[in-house]
Amino acid sequence: MSPYGDSARASGHTGGGPGSSIAVYRFEQTYPARTVAVFGTVEDEAVVEAEALRRGES
Repeated sequence: MSPYGDSARASGHTGGGPGSSIAVYRFEQTYPARTVAVFGTVEDEAVVEAEALRRGES
C-alpha cells in the first residue's frame, strides 16, 4: 500500500486489533532510506499512519 497513491514515495502496511494499531512504512526516496514503525493504543489506524508518515519524511 502506498499512502501517496501513484507517486509511491512510501510503501508499507497499516493494521490493528482490539485496542491497538500499527503502521510500518519504508521510505526509499529519503537519504538514507528509512523504515518507520509506529504503534498506538487506539483503534484508529489513521492516527499511527499519519505519525509514521510524519516521521518518515522529517
